[in-house]
Amino acid sequence: MAKPHGTKNVTADELRAIRRLYLDGVRIADIVEETGRAESVVYRATRDLERKKPPPPSGKHAKRNDRILRLVEQGLSRKRVGEIVGIAASQVGKVVMTHPHVIWLLRVRKMRPSTVAKRYRMELATTERIAKGASRAEVPRSRQRPW
Repeated sequence: MAKPHGTKNVTADELRAIRRLYLDGVRIADIVEETGRAESVVYRATRDLERKKPPPPSGKHAKRNDRILRLVEQGLSRKRVGEIVGIAASQVGKVVMTHPHVIWLLRVRKMRPSTVAKRYRMELATTERIAKGASRAEVPRSRQRPW
């Protein structure tokens, strides 16, 4: 006879099944559907377990981000690059600012922030912040808007 949906008394076999599914990487919602138990019961059964999140697919956005950097380097505007790639203009700016190549040029190659700012159409204050490894609050923003 099946137990009611939300009961707390989970049998040892059910507990093992819930834990096995959780450690296999199954989502909580799917475990609830499969076992017929309430979400709170599944959470309680898995609360002391730690599972590693599966790593993101390698290079999921790497090719796209490299393409964005090449287009920006050619002198295209954020809006135009966003239209070509299919993302928002603000996202293009974030990709450029956090791209490993830009960070490498500023921190490892010690390239002048003004050169990198001009090359990738960024604010000088942003490149100086990246070069120093400082947070946004530590470097005042300039009023210059290169985009």
